[in-house]
Parts: sequence; C-alpha cells; structure tokens
Amino acid sequence: MGHIIDFKKGEPTYVPHICAKEAIAIGAECVDEKIDVLGPEEAPVVPLTPGEREQALIAAFRLLEERNGRSDFDASGAPNLKAVEKIVEFDVNKAELNALWVGYRAEAGQ
Repeated sequence: MGHIIDFKKGEPTYVPHICAKEAIAIGAECVDEKIDVLGPEEAPVVPLTPGEREQALIAAFRLLEERNGRSDFDASGAPNLKAVEKIVEFDVNKAELNALWVGYRAEAGQ
C-alpha cells in the first residue's frame, strides 16, 4: 500500500504515522504545532420544539406579507414553501405550512 504526500515548503503537512520515517529521511521536519486535520467541529443541531417551529413560521408569514414578493406566494395565495424555508432555515412540510397558514389567516380575520 503506497501513500502520496504533497509537501510544500514552509507549510505544515499531515504525515501518517506509518510514513514518518520516510518523510524524515527525505528532509521533512516535525513541527510542535498541532495540525487540525479534521477542521473545526460543527455544533450539533438542536431540533426546535413544536411551539418554536410555529412561532418561526408565523414570523415568516408576517415577513412574506410585508415584502409581498412575486414568488413569495403560490397561485392559491398560500406562502411558497421554498420562500418560507429560506427564511426559517429549516425544512417544512406542506401540510404543516398549510395548517398554520389557515390558522394564521383565521386569526387575522381574513
């Protein structure tokens, strides 16, 4: 099994432990700094509670009504699913969207 390592002068490069002797033999030097091979760890996504989802969707409805963009609503007058998802930044299913939209419109007296 072979390994290919692309060394660049002055730039730390990860070398697998199995290749360390060969890398040192060709002039590579060990550095004291730790090299982050995996990159920064992303924070886990915490799912929203049903109440938080509802609040976020209603806020999105208000924003869509205020800006009244051309592609913000579909032919039936309901909010466009993609426009809502872009605002709230989570996936929404059409049934959830429609149920909340009907309730939102009823509260508004429309």
